[in-house]
Parts: sequence; C-alpha cells; structure tokens
Amino acid sequence: MIRKNNIVLVLGAGASAPYHFPTGESLVERMAGLDDDQQSEFVQVCPNFTPHHVRLFCDDLRDSGWTSIDRFLQRRQDYSNVGRAMIGFVLMPYEDSSNLHAPNGGRWYRYLYSDIIAPLSPQDFGTNQLSIITYNYDRSLEKFFFDVLKKGFSLMDADAASLSQAIPIVHVHGSFGNLPGAGGHGRPYFADFTDIHDAMHRLHIVSDDIQQSGVVERCSKLLEVASHVVFLGFGYDSVNVTRLELEKRCANARFYGTRFKMTNSQIGLTYNTHFEPHGLSFCWDEEHVDCLQYLRRHRELFV
Repeated sequence: MIRKNNIVLVLGAGASAPYHFPTGESLVERMAGLDDDQQSEFVQVCPNFTPHHVRLFCDDLRDSGWTSIDRFLQRRQDYSNVGRAMIGFVLMPYEDSSNLHAPNGGRWYRYLYSDIIAPLSPQDFGTNQLSIITYNYDRSLEKFFFDVLKKGFSLMDADAASLSQAIPIVHVHGSFGNLPGAGGHGRPYFADFTDIHDAMHRLHIVSDDIQQSGVVERCSKLLEVASHVVFLGFGYDSVNVTRLELEKRCANARFYGTRFKMTNSQIGLTYNTHFEPHGLSFCWDEEHVDCLQYLRRHRELFV
C-alpha cells in the first residue's frame, strides 16, 4: 500500500507498449502506411471522409518528417478531424483484454497492483496515495483495474467499475471514452467502430482543445499534492513536459523516471531545459530499464 508518499505516475507511450499498443513513432508509421484496402475500410467506417482526402492525409503524414501524430496535427489542423478518426481506427483494435493478462514479461500493471497497491479488501484499493496522468489514448490500465477487482474479489460489474475509479486517471489527450459502468455512455474494451465519431471528439490534439477540456486543471490538482512524480515510458517531449507546468504545480516534489533507449545527451537536455533551471530535482535510471524493471528497482519510492 502507498501510505507515506503521494505518488503521481506520468505515463507515456512506452507504458502501454507491453500491452501491444504502438509507440508514438510506430503509430505514425502504421497510419501513414495504410494500404488501399485499409484506407477503403476506413472510409466505410468513417464515410464523412473521401478516399482522396484519406490518401492525401496518409501521404502527407508519411512525408512530413514528424514521428508524433500530435506534432503533425498541431501543424496541420486542416487534418484535425481525419487525424482523430484515424487514431481511433488504428488504435481501437489493440484494446484486447487478452493482452492485459498474458503471462509474458514486462507486465508492469500486475506488479503495480499485486506488489505495490496490494489491497486486502476492495475498499483498500482507493486508499492508496496514487494518481495517474497519462498521455495515452488507450484505457488499458482502467480495464486492468476493473478486471482484477472484479475477479480478485468476486464483485459485480457495477461495483468493480465504481471501485476502479477510486485511483484517479487523467488522459491529457483524451481517450476513447469511459468503460461501461464508469459514467456516461460507456464504450466496451474492444474494436467497436460503431461510435468512432463520438470517440474521435473525445481526443484532444491541439492546445486549445486541451485547455478547453479542463484536463489541465485536473492534472494541476493531482500535481499540487504530489510528493513524488514518476515518469514511466515517457519520451519527455518538450511540449508535453511544459504543459504540466511542474515548476508551478509541484515545486517541492521529487521527480523520477525511466529513459528507455534515450542517450545521456537526450535525457541531459530534458533535465537542463525543464528541471534544473527551476531548481527541480530529477533522478533517472539507466537507458535499458523498462517500466516493470523500474518499479522493481525503486520499490522504496512506493511506500
């Protein structure tokens, strides 16, 4: 249980990668690389877009030089709607429950739940001083929490859905909607394109969308009470780090994180730009350490 420290996890694409979701660069490659049949399927799912428009989007994304769909759409807001729909079209099929519980390595959700949160009763789950800010669209962590609470304590769906929300999870860029029973019009955790138009409007791409959504205020409330902020699977994109306004929200917190496959120069630039000038401490691990390894190596933080 997390009782002493108030932990905020900040998740990037690498945090969802163990559950088969593509990282930022892989997502761009898959969107830009849709073949004719896949583009035709997309038009059938989203008939508001013409084949010509979809082809232009894929071609321009491929040749734009950007490795992040967010960065591309920030600059090409004429593609905002088709880009949002394409994100849903490509990512929704990865929402597969079987990927959450497969006994493979790198499954850090299980370690977080069983070794750190470790509830003795359903009510214990929400008493952990833990909250989560994620830059990912997928709802894999919410679904995992729902499953383990339901199956581990023999709960009804409604009770598991309610309890799973006791640990706040804020999606900076929006998500594909709440899970069933978690408020509003719930969307099942599988590839269901019937409501892709509703889902696309829940995604926040440009800065105006993020400000108007109220997500910045929600993040601020979590960060203001944090004693430790831990980045997992995060790429430290300058815009994403700046958006958190760490120097304003949590000047007294300590910062930690993974830097998987990042060089000393890359992580040093992040530190010199976003942390050191504001007097913020930031400790990172070696470049080969993934999310699961990080939690195991730094178990003492989560007390």
